[in-house]
Amino acid sequence: MQHYWFEGPWTFTLPIKVNTANNRTISVNDVNEAGIGLESVTVTPFEIHINEVYLNHDKADYFPVVLDAQGKYIDAAFLPVADHDISRITVYLCDYLEYMDELKGLKYEDGFKELLEERAVYKKEVLLE
Repeated sequence: MQHYWFEGPWTFTLPIKVNTANNRTISVNDVNEAGIGLESVTVTPFEIHINEVYLNHDKADYFPVVLDAQGKYIDAAFLPVADHDISRITVYLCDYLEYMDELKGLKYEDGFKELLEERAVYKKEVLLE
């Protein structure tokens, strides 16, 4: 593999405007007895972003998992909406180590939703229509 470098005074101007007209935020404001929950869900034409709540907990100890209306796993940090029915989503907050060690490898298997139902420390269904 060969690499090329071009030296020079590089400056770029990209005329990009962010259009937030079709973005919406659904306030959830739900916390369970352990202080773990969901503040809001923001939906854009391209992705979903969830805003979790961890009162007296470290966010790094938990992992969010989102399933679409069909129970299909949505994969990514900012959840892409392409190829998903996002009329409603279900948000699960799982113990990070348990998710990484035991659940993550099963995310595309039958029965994954049932495992989340049993093991998640928090669950909330959110209507996005």
